[in-house]
Amino acid sequence: MEGESILTTTAEVGIAIAGFSGIAAALSGRQEPWSDSDRVRFQMLLRTSMSAVFFSLIPLVLELAKLSGSTLWRASSALWLVYITVSVAAVSPTMARSAQTDSEPLSRVALTVFLGTLVAQITMQAVNAAWLASAWPFVTTVVLSLLLATMYFIRLLRGFLGPSSHT
Repeated sequence: MEGESILTTTAEVGIAIAGFSGIAAALSGRQEPWSDSDRVRFQMLLRTSMSAVFFSLIPLVLELAKLSGSTLWRASSALWLVYITVSVAAVSPTMARSAQTDSEPLSRVALTVFLGTLVAQITMQAVNAAWLASAWPFVTTVVLSLLLATMYFIRLLRGFLGPSSHT
């Protein structure tokens, strides 16, 4: 199958990001409770990394079900669109509340990057499910999910470690 090795690698990277975030949280030594923003970042980190893992495996499972070529990529993209529709509906209220209470400028930049990436992913998957039926839009969307998970990981670490004294 086209893209099999990169999908396997993205699944491994997604697991690693989620695992390292748990280790970082455990070793952070924080005495105070997590802020709402940090809780949202952690939830989004887990959500995006685990969705990358799950959707890296979907085409492999569909191939085992004897789907191939354009049908496999259309089905994978359609499943991702269903997932993201439900996911966005579930997390939007929490993200909106967090965005209102987080006054840090970097948080607004991160939210803009997240929303821009999400629009690009939705567009690619809709076009792929309806017309392209190719591996590259699906694989790109999974890789973008890992990018978002990495962004949330870095933001979470920044919250654990505090602002840099070298700024």
